Amino acid sequence: AIKLFGPSYALLNSSYYKASQKKKIKKNNSLKNILVYFGMVDPNGLTYQVINELKKTRFLNIFIDVVLGKVTKDSDKIEDLMKERGNCKLHRNLPNLISLMKKADLSIGAVGGTTWERACLNLPSIVVATAENQIELAEELYRDNFHIYLGETRELTTFSFEKSIDKFMNSEYKIKNGNLLVDGLGVKRVLNKILNYKNNIKTFL
Repeated sequence: AIKLFGPSYALLNSSYYKASQKKKIKKNNSLKNILVYFGMVDPNGLTYQVINELKKTRFLNIFIDVVLGKVTKDSDKIEDLMKERGNCKLHRNLPNLISLMKKADLSIGAVGGTTWERACLNLPSIVVATAENQIELAEELYRDNFHIYLGETRELTTFSFEKSIDKFMNSEYKIKNGNLLVDGLGVKRVLNKILNYKNNIKTFL
């Protein structure tokens, strides 16, 4: 069997590659827009926790784009909290997150498959492992300075996100450009391998 492992084979829609060619890489940690997305369910209520911590006065000038799934836990409470805070917008049922990732200066969310999309667009991220199968990946990318990892959900404290945002704004993190790992051409590489493999078989037969 041909084994295609690693981020260079991440199966992203071609739109991410096209968007990555247009997004400018930031040279500082100025923070005007944050994208918050913890997947389609967010059973641990992390979206609510992030917005609640961003209610602090020093963060109110930061615009927040919040993406919720159809079955996000406590979505009504999240909407009420967003109205209370102001300077934020709720999004549902998006085909992808490209437009929000392009304008964001920082993303806060779960590890998951979105990790590769954020990396492709060079979007600095604060992440949490919300499932056991995310832990090893999260730790490796954090060790190599590709994102800010806060640990598993059960390891979070009341002010985990707040403290990390402050550190980001003060340039205490040195985050590498994610497209050093993921350039968005994974699908093309996989197809090339498959087509070459098929051609070799036909030649052999």
